Amino acid sequence: GAEPRTHPEIPRLPLKEAVEAFKRDYVLGAIAAHDGNRAAAARALGLHRGNLHKLARRLDVGETPS
Repeated sequence: GAEPRTHPEIPRLPLKEAVEAFKRDYVLGAIAAHDGNRAAAARALGLHRGNLHKLARRLDVGETPS
């Protein structure tokens, strides 16, 4: 069979870990893009503020001003 294609910048992680890392970076990026305003970040992500808070806690995203 053919060798699987890999992107040289993507570390080989189990899928679950890679997805969690992506989610963490995505949430952190949204929060940063809204200057720490989690309510605005939640709206941009299509989430309720409380759901963003739960997701951030699960992803171990540090507290930022909201």
